[in-house]
Amino acid sequence: PKSRAELATYDRKQETVIRFLTQVRNYIKTDGYIILGYSNHSGKRALKRLERNMQKADLEIIKCLKKRVQTRQKKRKRENIMVYILH
Repeated sequence: PKSRAELATYDRKQETVIRFLTQVRNYIKTDGYIILGYSNHSGKRALKRLERNMQKADLEIIKCLKKRVQTRQKKRKRENIMVYILH
């Protein structure tokens, strides 16, 4: 992380989100859904890893909504925000 803002949202090797995905079934109803927001700020490989971990956790991607948004970074002017609906 390069700044305090990045530190607040930094998830080293997606450890937190992977733990969430593997444990979420313990906390939702059988017919419940999960809504997970994620950005492509970490790159395409991170997104592919995230989706692989969703599959490993036996979660089905019902829908993935994408929105391209402007950032405040000099090098990267825009990024995609994805909202996954999982079951």
